[in-house]
Amino acid sequence: MNLELQRVAYRSDATRPDFALQLLAEILAVSDRNNRRDGLTGVLVVGEGRFFQVLEGASQDLDRTLARIGADPRHTGI
Repeated sequence: MNLELQRVAYRSDATRPDFALQLLAEILAVSDRNNRRDGLTGVLVVGEGRFFQVLEGASQDLDRTLARIGADPRHTGI
């Protein structure tokens, strides 16, 4: 089994640039739960209607997470 650490970074645009702090808190809570389950670490930066995220972990876990992120309607243009 290959457990080599991989890193991915992406930027996307919020579909609602005026999203509330509560929405961001919900995103962080779900992301924290999922990332802990999948053994991922990373950082999320939010500002001016954009997201920037760096994630690290095993390749298959990153692939699964990126598929979930890509299907999230709260942002576009990944």
